[in-house]
Amino acid sequence: MRRFFALSILALSACSRRATPAECAEMLDRYVDMTIDGDPALQRLPEEQRPAARAQKKQEKRDGPDFQRATDQCLAEVSASEYACAMKAANGNEWEACIE
Repeated sequence: MRRFFALSILALSACSRRATPAECAEMLDRYVDMTIDGDPALQRLPEEQRPAARAQKKQEKRDGPDFQRATDQCLAEVSASEYACAMKAANGNEWEACIE
């Protein structure tokens, strides 16, 4: 019985743990990647121009105020379980559904 109680406490504390700065950066980068991949402007470019244009768009998003706001919000509010869910998401909509 004590062992079950100890395991329950451990499980609850893991769920309430906040995402780390490294996890937030990884999670937000994943979201940026997913949203850029669906950008129709990139799809219209010739294949050889896409990698450079994609990298530029990604850097612009990272440098923008929305990215910093999202980072701050992630650090303050995102739980370890939300992080895990977002990292498994197959697309932006699923990613967003993970973050309550």
